[in-house]
Formats: sequence, C-alpha cells, structure tokens
Amino acid sequence: MARVCGDIAMNLKRKCREEYLARKRAEEEDKSSGSSSESKDEGNLEVNMWMFDMYYAQRRRLVAEAEKNKASCSE
Repeated sequence: MARVCGDIAMNLKRKCREEYLARKRAEEEDKSSGSSSESKDEGNLEVNMWMFDMYYAQRRRLVAEAEKNKASCSE
C-alpha cells in the first residue's frame, strides 16, 4: 500500500514539473507574456511542490506508524 502511494505521489510530482516546464517553454517562445507572471508561476510551483513534499512526508510517517501498531497488535 505504501509503495503504491509513493509511486502515485512521485508520478504526480513528475507530471506537475513536466507541465510547468512545457508551459514555461511555450511562454518563452511566445515572448508576449511579462517576466512578472513567469516569476509568479515559478513561485507558485515551488510552494505547491513544497506542500506536496510535506504531505508525502506526513503520509509516509502515518503509514510507518500504522504498520508499527499493526505489528505490535499481532504479537
């Protein structure tokens, strides 16, 4: 279960990053957007990725604690 959740989380994180890079490349090619919107998008991505990392770390801790409790209950 934890491995499946981890794989899903990493795939979502990679897809988010790929979408951001594709959007950034399109904006650079277009050259019609201002630099302030690009820096804002980059800042939002960093915040979103940080929040996702925090969520994933908390999820791992909860899964580990649940497995530990399950092992102690079965003894």
